[in-house]
Amino acid sequence: MSKQILIGVDIGTSNIKAVATDTSLKILAEYSEVTPFTHEKNFSEIDAHKLAQTVISVASKAAQDAGASLITIIRTVMLPLALIPIIIALTFTSIGILGSFTVPFFLGANQPTMFGVEITNFFSVYNRPQQSIVMAFIVFAAASGIAFFYIWANFRNAKESGRV
Repeated sequence: MSKQILIGVDIGTSNIKAVATDTSLKILAEYSEVTPFTHEKNFSEIDAHKLAQTVISVASKAAQDAGASLITIIRTVMLPLALIPIIIALTFTSIGILGSFTVPFFLGANQPTMFGVEITNFFSVYNRPQQSIVMAFIVFAAASGIAFFYIWANFRNAKESGRV
């Protein structure tokens, strides 16, 4: 059985520090990087994207120094932080695939008409109501599945940020 590693991250004004401990709180590794401030004449600011990248980097390096494998770091540190954007990107990719590959599969590669018009033609002009119903149901089911994951990802994101 592999050992369990706990990681604590401190985001300070000068450094971002991560400490990796075991379950008895014995320090296994420490790592820090400078907090990514941008300094202007009268103010300083932190780019949220750079801050998030630094936090992930510091936590990953502390876990790696404590003996965690790359796969474990990806699975337990990086993937949970990137899950919502991954699901949203997969949603739009799936919609593109649905339009690019599924529709031509149903209609044939050289169909000049849009899918909704072609379903209507299959139903009335070609007198194939069962085929038009199956096409509509499959596309509806696929789009509903994609929409479910998209809504779930957005709701989870809103819940984590306290908006819900």
